[in-house]
Amino acid sequence: MRQGIWKATALAAMLDEFDLLVLRHLDGRHDRPQLLAMLADEVREGRLVPREDGQPISDPEKLRGAVGYSLQQSLRKLAGLALLIG
Repeated sequence: MRQGIWKATALAAMLDEFDLLVLRHLDGRHDRPQLLAMLADEVREGRLVPREDGQPISDPEKLRGAVGYSLQQSLRKLAGLALLIG
């Protein structure tokens, strides 16, 4: 049992809040556009604040690009950690 706890703790240390947010929605019912819409809602509600050079991004075009890029990077990381299949 201890080994399982260590693995879960080590895995959690590799993921940031964005990755965990994405992971919670990877239940097989959400495709990429739906994930992007969920992330856009998080930005609108102020729970997710994309930044560039340490400053919040306010330009809508840049926001879309930043969120899309971050989603792609997160999906790659989750796949690399064998948390995604298919």
